[in-house]
Amino acid sequence: MFMQLIIQLTACSLAMAITDLESQCNSIGGNLTHIYANGSCYVLHPQAVLYMFAKLSCNDILGYGGHLVHPKSSAEIDILLTMQQSGGVGYSWIGVEQPDWNSANNVGWYYTTPMDDNSPATYVKWKSGEPNGGWTANDENNVVLVLAVRSYEDWPLFAAHPYLCQYEESRKRPMTDLEQKCASVNSSFTHAFFNGNCYVFHPQTTPYYVAKLSCNDLAGYDGHLAFLKSVNDKNMAESLMRASIATGYRQAWVGVEQPDWNAANNVGWSYTTPTTESELATYLPWSSGEPGGGSYENIAALDATYTANYQDFPYTSTLSPLCRYEPSSRRNVTALETSCNQLATPNKYYYAGTCFFESASAATYSAKKTACPAMAPYYASLAILDTAEKRILARNIGKKSLSAASLDVKNLAYWTSLEQRPACPNNACNEEPGKSWYWIDSAGNTYSADLSNQGWASTYPSDSTNSKQLATLRYNGYTDVTDTTTALGLCQYSKYFTSNHNNVNNNINNNDYNKASLYYTINDDSRRDRCV
Repeated sequence: MFMQLIIQLTACSLAMAITDLESQCNSIGGNLTHIYANGSCYVLHPQAVLYMFAKLSCNDILGYGGHLVHPKSSAEIDILLTMQQSGGVGYSWIGVEQPDWNSANNVGWYYTTPMDDNSPATYVKWKSGEPNGGWTANDENNVVLVLAVRSYEDWPLFAAHPYLCQYEESRKRPMTDLEQKCASVNSSFTHAFFNGNCYVFHPQTTPYYVAKLSCNDLAGYDGHLAFLKSVNDKNMAESLMRASIATGYRQAWVGVEQPDWNAANNVGWSYTTPTTESELATYLPWSSGEPGGGSYENIAALDATYTANYQDFPYTSTLSPLCRYEPSSRRNVTALETSCNQLATPNKYYYAGTCFFESASAATYSAKKTACPAMAPYYASLAILDTAEKRILARNIGKKSLSAASLDVKNLAYWTSLEQRPACPNNACNEEPGKSWYWIDSAGNTYSADLSNQGWASTYPSDSTNSKQLATLRYNGYTDVTDTTTALGLCQYSKYFTSNHNNVNNNINNNDYNKASLYYTINDDSRRDRCV
């Protein structure tokens, strides 16, 4: 019977031009039962999986918004049942679901997709006595097609069944590089391509700052913990989490935190990435009583229970990362990035053409300044953090290092290439505490440092006596320190140094200044206060 159906449908298809979808449908391998009919490709996956995993797994053909099948007629049901019979499958998940778990058994059934562009189910073929809601109220909110009775039963989402996928001509869209890479993510991670972005759920648990720098699944894209900006985003995230584990319940780190740890519980929550933290969060679905603001509870996580919402947690909690990759973050993968990823230290990050990495073991600045190991053909130096984004990233690298070792992130202290080079002794030129700070690399090249954004920690720099002409990067910004201070180093590799700041090395060393104006001359006509 199945072969007769294929012959009939093939004969009809030959009367029309073969479409791309039909061609791809006919080419599906893996011993999967498949058929093209009436503008759709149907694929039966015989392995038994949880409902949420099935919902996210219709990726046989990219560019067509694959989803669990939406049966809309008795003829379509007949095609699906014939496929089940041919494949020896008695029960199959289909894309009919009751999103509101509090609905009465016989209402609120929808055709659903991973994109959550849901629509009311216009055709339902219930078995007698179904839907019955399960042994406990509202326990069964998902649907299987049953071969033996040729109709539907409602089932709990934590049951495991084979599943039927559908790809429709009407859902065709341009296929992007990001979609292709998303579909090829490590099979141990659940993933979804949703609204043009790729989301990846990592089931392993880590402290927050380790998770924050762990979104490196896709080469050529800068990932970050996911921003959930709508109820649809949240529903998608919930599906990913439940698809990942047998119990279906998990708490996940998302990209929402409170950068100012002294802020009131319910203010200052922001979308953050490894390099940014200033965008205020516009969607905050807090659970009742949250944010509670307990000890160090400045991080939001999605708790995928019956009412999936946010709770605030301390950064020391160990939860699973939910990552997001956006098409706008696409970039070329460089040889330096590849080398950076191969460094032995786990405390590293490639950003903006530079590989930043931790130099372990505490030492004085003079020792650390020459401790960044050479790696030809790249330029090695203590880190030059000449943008706010780099300074945020550097703090996150340090917080990751300390969190992974179960240490307080407030202990963070990194040497970078920041030094103070006063023009006059004994503060005769009123340069203390905030003037005459420079990035000075290992070759002695000097660049003026602007620390007005994400630079100094509160109340710093504090020196007024020329005794603190160095600075360490702390968890909340730079602090000026003496030359006897010891700290770890943050190094960088770069192809060459580029900066928007001014190279004033020669001006300082050679006293090249304009005496008439009492300013040192800067080579791009910018000027900096100088005493003569």
